[in-house]
Amino acid sequence: MRVIFLPIVLLSALSAGLAETARLKARERELTVFCDTLSLLKSAAAYTAEDLVGLLRSCGENEFVQRINAERSLPEAWKSASEDFFTHPKDRALSVSFIEGYGKTDLSGQIAYFTLFEGRASSALDEAKKAVREKGKLYTVLGLFLGCAAVLIML
Repeated sequence: MRVIFLPIVLLSALSAGLAETARLKARERELTVFCDTLSLLKSAAAYTAEDLVGLLRSCGENEFVQRINAERSLPEAWKSASEDFFTHPKDRALSVSFIEGYGKTDLSGQIAYFTLFEGRASSALDEAKKAVREKGKLYTVLGLFLGCAAVLIML
């Protein structure tokens, strides 16, 4: 009877490691989308000089922008989209801090503001990619190792 549970224990531990690796990859994907969002908005602002609502309309195919509910005020909608989209608190805070400071300068200042946040988001993305590279395999192997150890102890 105990032999039946051994593969289950092993697979459970391996699944836990794989789940943590998937969480790291999800953060990387979220930040990639956010970097693309900022880049699209910056390009649209440079060429059209529209307000942020107009810029968001022109970038409507972006996954993050699609989460922004047009029925609410823009800061509230952006914050809500950030809460809904990002799984990591630091990334959520980065996105929210963007909308809190946007629109307080002229066009050239707004372009510089986009550039600043592109840099911050890019740094966070580099950090996420590094975590996937360094920790992804570690979590998977650790899950497998702990599963094997648990199986050996149960034998």
